[in-house]
Amino acid sequence: LPDPFVVLTVDGAQTQTTKALKRTLSPYWNETFKVQVKPTSVITAQVFDQRKFKKRGQGFLGVINVQVSQHLNVQTGGDAMVTQDLKNSNNSDPVQGRLALQFTVAAEEPAQA
Repeated sequence: LPDPFVVLTVDGAQTQTTKALKRTLSPYWNETFKVQVKPTSVITAQVFDQRKFKKRGQGFLGVINVQVSQHLNVQTGGDAMVTQDLKNSNNSDPVQGRLALQFTVAAEEPAQA
C-alpha cells in the first residue's frame, strides 16, 4: 500500500505539502493551507507515494488542476468543494483515484487610498 502525500501548487509557485499518511488507499488529510489566488489562478494538486518518491521519477500517483474562477468568485469570497479524478501528467498511462479539495476564499479587501 502507498504512503500518499499531496504537493499543492498555486500558479507554479506557493508550494505546500501535506503529511504522508501510512499505507492507505483512502487518505484523508484534513490540513489547511493559506495561499493567495487571483481569478486566473490554477491550483495543482499532485499525489505521490512517499515510499517510492525517494527513487528519482517514481512515486507519482496522479494530478488534478483546478481553475479557481470555475468554482469561486475571488472578489466576493465563498466556499467550494471540488472533486476530480486523478490524471497522469504527461502520458496516457492509466491512474486511479479521486481527490476532493475544500476551498474557502475570503473576499478581497478594498485597496487603501
